[in-house]
Amino acid sequence: MPMINQERLCITTSKVYDWIVGQIDVPTQSFRGTAGLVRLGFSCEEITDQTKGGPLLSECIPTDAEGNPIDPLSPGSISCTELTQPGGRRNVDVTLSSGETVTLQEVMILIRGYYVIQISSPSGVTCTSSPQTYSVIQTSILCAPEGTNLTCDITDFQCFSCNSCSLDDEGNQQFQQIDVSITLCHSLQVESTVTIELDADICQPRLTKIERNCPQINIPPVCPAF
Repeated sequence: MPMINQERLCITTSKVYDWIVGQIDVPTQSFRGTAGLVRLGFSCEEITDQTKGGPLLSECIPTDAEGNPIDPLSPGSISCTELTQPGGRRNVDVTLSSGETVTLQEVMILIRGYYVIQISSPSGVTCTSSPQTYSVIQTSILCAPEGTNLTCDITDFQCFSCNSCSLDDEGNQQFQQIDVSITLCHSLQVESTVTIELDADICQPRLTKIERNCPQINIPPVCPAF
Protein backbone atom coordinates (compact mmCIF):
# COMPACT_ATOMS: atom_id res chain seq x y z
CA MET A 1 0.00 0.00 0.00
CA PRO A 2 1.27 3.50 -0.76
CA MET A 3 2.65 5.37 2.23
CA ILE A 4 1.01 8.58 3.46
CA ASN A 5 1.87 11.64 1.32
CA GLN A 6 3.16 9.43 -1.51
CA GLU A 7 1.78 9.25 -5.03
CA ARG A 8 1.73 6.44 -7.54
CA LEU A 9 3.87 7.58 -10.46
CA CYS A 10 4.76 6.32 -13.91
CA ILE A 11 8.23 7.33 -15.10
CA THR A 12 10.26 6.56 -18.20
CA THR A 13 13.83 5.48 -17.59
CA SER A 14 16.62 3.32 -18.96
CA LYS A 15 16.68 -0.30 -17.80
CA VAL A 16 20.03 -2.13 -17.76
CA TYR A 17 19.59 -5.74 -18.91
CA ASP A 18 23.27 -6.70 -18.62
CA TRP A 19 26.59 -5.04 -17.82
CA ILE A 20 30.13 -6.36 -18.13
CA VAL A 21 33.62 -4.90 -18.07
CA GLY A 22 36.66 -6.51 -19.64
CA GLN A 23 40.15 -6.13 -21.04
CA ILE A 24 41.11 -6.39 -24.70
CA ASP A 25 44.64 -6.89 -25.99
CA VAL A 26 45.00 -5.57 -29.54
CA PRO A 27 47.30 -7.78 -31.66
CA THR A 28 50.84 -6.36 -31.70
CA GLN A 29 51.68 -4.29 -34.76
CA SER A 30 55.26 -4.50 -36.05
CA PHE A 31 57.06 -2.11 -38.41
CA ARG A 32 60.30 -3.61 -39.73
CA GLY A 33 63.22 -2.08 -41.62
CA THR A 34 62.96 0.59 -44.27
CA ALA A 35 59.54 -0.65 -45.36
CA GLY A 36 58.30 -0.20 -41.79
CA LEU A 37 59.53 3.39 -41.69
CA VAL A 38 57.78 4.04 -44.99
CA ARG A 39 54.53 2.69 -43.53
CA LEU A 40 54.95 4.93 -40.49
CA GLY A 41 55.56 7.91 -42.74
CA PHE A 42 58.49 9.50 -40.91
CA SER A 43 59.80 12.53 -42.78
CA CYS A 44 63.11 13.38 -41.04
CA GLU A 45 66.45 12.08 -42.24
CA GLU A 46 67.86 11.99 -38.70
CA ILE A 47 65.60 9.03 -37.96
CA THR A 48 65.42 7.23 -41.29
CA ASP A 49 69.22 7.30 -41.62
CA GLN A 50 71.81 6.34 -39.03
CA THR A 51 71.85 8.01 -35.62
CA LYS A 52 74.88 8.50 -33.38
CA GLY A 53 75.20 9.01 -29.66
CA GLY A 54 72.78 6.59 -28.01
CA PRO A 55 69.45 4.74 -28.25
CA LEU A 56 66.35 6.05 -29.94
CA LEU A 57 63.34 6.61 -27.70
CA SER A 58 59.82 5.94 -28.99
CA GLU A 59 56.41 6.87 -27.60
CA CYS A 60 52.91 5.81 -28.65
CA ILE A 61 50.35 8.64 -28.57
CA PRO A 62 46.56 8.08 -29.12
CA THR A 63 45.15 10.43 -31.76
CA ASP A 64 42.21 11.01 -34.07
CA ALA A 65 42.27 10.15 -37.78
CA GLU A 66 44.19 13.37 -38.56
CA GLY A 67 46.90 12.68 -35.99
CA ASN A 68 45.73 15.16 -33.33
CA PRO A 69 46.34 13.88 -29.77
CA ILE A 70 43.18 12.88 -27.90
CA ASP A 71 42.06 11.78 -24.47
CA PRO A 72 41.34 8.07 -25.13
CA LEU A 73 38.84 7.95 -22.24
CA SER A 74 36.76 10.83 -23.59
CA PRO A 75 33.41 9.50 -24.92
CA GLY A 76 33.58 8.87 -28.67
CA SER A 77 37.32 9.44 -29.02
CA ILE A 78 37.80 5.71 -29.71
CA SER A 79 35.13 4.06 -31.84
CA CYS A 80 33.36 1.18 -30.12
CA THR A 81 30.29 0.01 -32.05
CA GLU A 82 28.21 -3.12 -32.41
CA LEU A 83 28.57 -5.11 -35.61
CA THR A 84 25.27 -5.96 -37.27
CA GLN A 85 24.90 -9.72 -37.73
CA PRO A 86 22.80 -11.26 -40.51
CA GLY A 87 19.52 -12.28 -38.91
CA GLY A 88 20.26 -10.30 -35.75
CA ARG A 89 22.01 -11.34 -32.56
CA ARG A 90 22.45 -15.09 -32.33
CA ASN A 91 20.79 -16.87 -29.39
CA VAL A 92 23.11 -18.96 -27.22
CA ASP A 93 22.00 -21.41 -24.51
CA VAL A 94 24.13 -21.06 -21.39
CA THR A 95 24.10 -23.32 -18.31
CA LEU A 96 24.42 -21.37 -15.06
CA SER A 97 26.26 -22.59 -11.96
CA SER A 98 22.86 -23.48 -10.48
CA GLY A 99 22.27 -25.89 -13.35
CA GLU A 100 19.60 -23.71 -14.93
CA THR A 101 19.80 -23.18 -18.69
CA VAL A 102 19.09 -19.67 -19.98
CA THR A 103 19.09 -18.17 -23.45
CA LEU A 104 21.43 -15.23 -23.97
CA GLN A 105 22.63 -13.41 -27.07
CA GLU A 106 25.97 -13.19 -28.88
CA VAL A 107 27.06 -9.57 -29.33
CA MET A 108 29.97 -8.54 -31.54
CA ILE A 109 31.66 -5.15 -31.19
CA LEU A 110 34.30 -3.40 -33.27
CA ILE A 111 36.82 -1.18 -31.50
CA ARG A 112 38.85 1.10 -33.73
CA GLY A 113 41.20 4.01 -33.15
CA TYR A 114 44.41 5.76 -34.20
CA TYR A 115 47.83 6.53 -32.82
CA VAL A 116 51.14 8.07 -33.85
CA ILE A 117 54.67 7.02 -32.97
CA GLN A 118 56.99 9.76 -31.80
CA ILE A 119 60.71 9.02 -31.91
CA SER A 120 63.38 11.12 -30.22
CA SER A 121 67.04 10.90 -31.23
CA PRO A 122 69.95 11.36 -28.82
CA SER A 123 70.63 14.76 -30.39
CA GLY A 124 67.14 15.95 -29.37
CA VAL A 125 65.46 15.65 -32.77
CA THR A 126 61.84 14.47 -32.52
CA CYS A 127 59.91 12.96 -35.40
CA THR A 128 56.27 11.96 -35.51
CA SER A 129 54.77 9.27 -37.73
CA SER A 130 51.63 9.56 -39.81
CA PRO A 131 48.44 8.33 -38.06
CA GLN A 132 48.24 4.55 -37.81
CA THR A 133 45.01 2.67 -37.29
CA TYR A 134 44.20 -0.35 -35.15
CA SER A 135 41.03 -2.40 -34.82
CA VAL A 136 39.86 -5.45 -32.94
CA ILE A 137 36.60 -7.43 -32.88
CA GLN A 138 35.30 -8.70 -29.53
CA THR A 139 32.49 -11.24 -29.05
CA SER A 140 30.55 -11.31 -25.77
CA ILE A 141 27.61 -13.35 -24.49
CA LEU A 142 25.07 -10.98 -22.92
CA CYS A 143 21.43 -10.68 -22.01
CA ALA A 144 20.59 -8.62 -25.09
CA PRO A 145 17.12 -9.52 -26.40
CA GLU A 146 15.68 -7.89 -29.50
CA GLY A 147 14.82 -4.25 -28.92
CA THR A 148 17.72 -3.49 -26.58
CA ASN A 149 20.63 -1.17 -27.36
CA LEU A 150 24.31 -1.63 -26.63
CA THR A 151 26.39 1.12 -25.00
CA CYS A 152 30.17 0.79 -25.12
CA ASP A 153 32.62 2.98 -23.19
CA ILE A 154 36.42 2.81 -23.07
CA THR A 155 37.46 2.93 -19.40
CA ASP A 156 41.24 2.44 -19.68
CA PHE A 157 43.82 2.70 -22.45
CA GLN A 158 47.50 1.83 -22.61
CA CYS A 159 49.69 2.12 -25.71
CA PHE A 160 53.34 1.05 -25.61
CA SER A 161 55.95 1.17 -28.36
CA CYS A 162 59.35 -0.51 -28.37
CA ASN A 163 62.01 0.14 -30.98
CA SER A 164 65.16 -1.86 -31.70
CA CYS A 165 68.31 -0.89 -33.56
CA SER A 166 71.58 -2.57 -34.45
CA LEU A 167 75.08 -1.10 -34.67
CA ASP A 168 76.96 -1.01 -37.95
CA ASP A 169 80.74 -1.36 -38.33
CA GLU A 170 81.23 2.31 -37.44
CA GLY A 171 79.12 2.16 -34.26
CA ASN A 172 76.12 3.96 -35.74
CA GLN A 173 72.60 2.81 -34.97
CA GLN A 174 70.66 1.20 -37.81
CA PHE A 175 66.89 0.99 -37.41
CA GLN A 176 65.48 -2.53 -37.29
CA GLN A 177 61.94 -2.61 -35.90
CA ILE A 178 59.18 -0.89 -33.90
CA ASP A 179 56.53 -2.95 -32.10
CA VAL A 180 53.29 -1.37 -30.85
CA SER A 181 51.22 -2.98 -28.11
CA ILE A 182 47.76 -1.66 -27.14
CA THR A 183 45.66 -2.77 -24.18
CA LEU A 184 42.29 -1.27 -23.31
CA CYS A 185 39.36 -1.89 -21.00
CA HIS A 186 35.75 -1.46 -22.04
CA SER A 187 32.37 -1.31 -20.33
CA LEU A 188 29.37 -2.85 -22.16
CA GLN A 189 25.81 -2.11 -21.07
CA VAL A 190 22.68 -3.48 -22.68
CA GLU A 191 19.84 -1.01 -22.19
CA SER A 192 16.28 -0.27 -23.21
CA THR A 193 13.85 2.53 -22.39
CA VAL A 194 11.01 1.31 -20.15
CA THR A 195 8.09 2.85 -18.26
CA ILE A 196 7.81 1.81 -14.64
CA GLU A 197 5.30 2.40 -11.86
CA LEU A 198 6.35 3.30 -8.32
CA ASP A 199 5.14 4.97 -5.18
CA ALA A 200 7.16 8.03 -4.29
CA ASP A 201 7.13 11.50 -2.77
CA ILE A 202 7.00 14.51 -5.07
CA CYS A 203 10.14 16.61 -4.57
CA GLN A 204 9.73 20.20 -3.51
CA PRO A 205 12.36 22.94 -3.62
CA ARG A 206 14.24 23.64 -0.41
CA LEU A 207 12.88 26.80 1.19
CA THR A 208 15.67 27.64 3.59
CA LYS A 209 18.40 29.80 2.15
CA ILE A 210 21.89 28.87 3.29
CA GLU A 211 23.86 31.90 4.44
CA ARG A 212 27.59 31.89 4.09
CA ASN A 213 29.44 33.34 7.06
CA CYS A 214 32.28 35.64 6.10
CA PRO A 215 35.53 35.21 8.05
CA GLN A 216 36.47 37.75 10.70
CA ILE A 217 38.92 40.44 9.68
CA ASN A 218 42.14 40.02 11.59
CA ILE A 219 43.85 43.31 12.51
CA PRO A 220 47.62 43.13 13.13
CA PRO A 221 48.62 43.83 16.75
CA VAL A 222 49.78 47.34 17.62
CA CYS A 223 53.52 47.78 18.03
CA PRO A 224 54.71 48.84 21.55
CA ALA A 225 55.72 52.44 22.04
CA PHE A 226 59.44 53.09 21.66
